[in-house]
Amino acid sequence: RFIEGANLPPEGEHLRWQYFGGAHDHSLFAAEFRRAVNCDRFRKIREALAHCGPADPVNRQIYLDMRFVMTESVLMKVDKMSMASSLEIRVPLIDHGFVEFMASLPGDWKLRGLRTKHIFRAALRGILPERIVERGKQGYSLPVKQLLRGPLRQYMVELLNSAPVIREHMQLDAVNRLIHEHLTMRHNHNHVLWALMNVALWHNRFLGGHG
Repeated sequence: RFIEGANLPPEGEHLRWQYFGGAHDHSLFAAEFRRAVNCDRFRKIREALAHCGPADPVNRQIYLDMRFVMTESVLMKVDKMSMASSLEIRVPLIDHGFVEFMASLPGDWKLRGLRTKHIFRAALRGILPERIVERGKQGYSLPVKQLLRGPLRQYMVELLNSAPVIREHMQLDAVNRLIHEHLTMRHNHNHVLWALMNVALWHNRFLGGHG
């Protein structure tokens, strides 16, 4: 996905991590479904960037993250899941004024070469221990790759082979090829398989598995 993203136009190179690639489009989706949804996948991104102004490349990608990843995915999920458990969670560093200030800074103050959080590290040097200042990013995503090869293996196979929305709009042989390649560790298809599972579960629950 990183290599594919590097070969895409600027509006698609970073958010390539968030969607299926063109090869998956043609092999996974049934022909009739492809014709029905044939669209410009980068249209919304271009429309968003039109409001971004003449920002440098780093800040343009950060803007896209805020528009499409933070607000519509990460922050929304944290808020909904915490509220479902009667918890109130406050995410750090998203105070309105602070975000606006950071957005006004040049991109190379944030990413310098391959060094991330440049100004953040510089501001806290001498205040926090050096091992904290220089520590790399620690992700908090679920170990989906391992889950699909372990405890969720049988559930995934049964769900994706029985869900009406998958059987109707996808090419089942292509779906099973991805499953086989993932389970045999030939490829890591967790982002595609997880997305298909979520679509199948959503469709079964809210549309009754029909239509």
